[in-house]
Amino acid sequence: MMFSKIPMWFMQFNVVDLLNQWEAVGIFSHVLPFLLIFAVVFGVLQHSAVLGHNKGVNLVVSLVLGLLAIQYLQVTTFIGAIFANLGIALSVILVLIILTGLFVSPDNRKMWTKTVFGIALVSVAVVVIASLNDFYWFGSYWWQDNWVSIVWVAIFLLIIGAFLSGSDKDKNPWGPFEPVRKMLSEGS
Repeated sequence: MMFSKIPMWFMQFNVVDLLNQWEAVGIFSHVLPFLLIFAVVFGVLQHSAVLGHNKGVNLVVSLVLGLLAIQYLQVTTFIGAIFANLGIALSVILVLIILTGLFVSPDNRKMWTKTVFGIALVSVAVVVIASLNDFYWFGSYWWQDNWVSIVWVAIFLLIIGAFLSGSDKDKNPWGPFEPVRKMLSEGS
């Protein structure tokens, strides 16, 4: 009785079918990557004013770069891989933040916020590496032969960077992440 006024086509509506239709017509493989690349390039050009403050020029350059980027399958495949992995990493970080809020006392939150921020940075690095691995960039023999050397060079550079940064009392240890530190300290 209650459903007698609902049109029949609406009762057969299925979100899964709708998403499958969108996938079939290329919404996910072409339209969304184009919009993402267009919006990011346009935002960077507007904010940096590299090409001046002319919105028309920025619009045309962003449109061209977005269309050129989606022409190649590698770009859309990589965007799909990196955002799938990013969703997993964000879920892990969110669970870590929730558990920190539940079980860590307010006195220890400052230390834990730095720890969570460090884990988030490591998670971003893992997302990028996993996405590149899904994209088969690390599948070549060169990476298989040299990955240990690359890890050691990265560790060596991090150690040298830590020594060169010094330990001045006046120097801010957060560096360019100072706004993040202020936001985290205001929240606790």
